Amino acid sequence: METLTNNTEAVIYGMLTENTGQSILDSGGAYGRNWQRNQTKTLEDFRAEATAWIDADYGLVFKSLFWHLVDNLTPDEPLTAHFNKFADLNPDDGYYELMELWLDALGVEPEGQGDIYKGRWMFNTYNFDGCLLSQDIQGVFFDLNGNDYLILQVHGGCDIRGGYTKPRVFSLGYEGRDGFILNTQSAYFICNGPECSNRLSVDYCSLEMSDEDGNDIDTPKDIEDVKVCTCGGAWVA
Repeated sequence: METLTNNTEAVIYGMLTENTGQSILDSGGAYGRNWQRNQTKTLEDFRAEATAWIDADYGLVFKSLFWHLVDNLTPDEPLTAHFNKFADLNPDDGYYELMELWLDALGVEPEGQGDIYKGRWMFNTYNFDGCLLSQDIQGVFFDLNGNDYLILQVHGGCDIRGGYTKPRVFSLGYEGRDGFILNTQSAYFICNGPECSNRLSVDYCSLEMSDEDGNDIDTPKDIEDVKVCTCGGAWVA
């Protein structure tokens, strides 16, 4: 039987390094899958990872999935154990179907019925415009006895159509499901140049650069325009 833990970092690390197999849909070869690359890293490596970074070569912004999950979720061991037991009793169903069937058994309202914050809402970040996460995830938000939860899978494969981890259940932080989603689309940086405290805000819809007092410096149109600060310093999260 799987040994569960409520240590958030350990649970997230386990999901990021879980072997999700190889699919005929994958275009990547050896080490081309997320779980293969992640298995070369220790938990300390993930802890040392920046919360967000700018790829200056390509002008892209990435946000650490590890820190996004650690900062927004708390593992729920009893609900995860309950789901695992339910899955063991239904071995012919895949995890995607099992999540739906399990929520049915718990009496959670189907998606699109009743209060949106009391029913379930399924998502895959691959379908989100402006998502900055370093890896995709999918899952179902749901309310149970007035509390917000997420049953989550990390995409560990190469092709988005397969290669997902075993689901785990988490309780959501104080920002709830809205905050969890909105935070996938925004990142904040400060210049590390000497005597410079300029700031850069990257959001789904816009870029904003300001000084330490919050005064706008410029209105960049594309991250290519601000791969480094106007002083020449690097942006750090």
